[in-house]
Amino acid sequence: MREKGTHTWDLVIQYHRCPECDYVFDNRQQYRYQLGHYIKDVECPRCHHEFRLEKNRKPVVGPFFGNGAPPEMDWGE
Repeated sequence: MREKGTHTWDLVIQYHRCPECDYVFDNRQQYRYQLGHYIKDVECPRCHHEFRLEKNRKPVVGPFFGNGAPPEMDWGE
């Protein structure tokens, strides 16, 4: 969920439910990429239970023939 406003960068607020006490809380921490998965370690502010959230990365396939598409801009020029 993205917050509206005039910010230098987008504020990302996500809501999670604690598996122990079922408390719903917001979290602004980003997922980090580790071993093919996006992982976030979260702690419940009410019961202080630590748990890990994990998202699978979508597999990337290709290009099958030749080289990939050229870069849109060459920064070396």
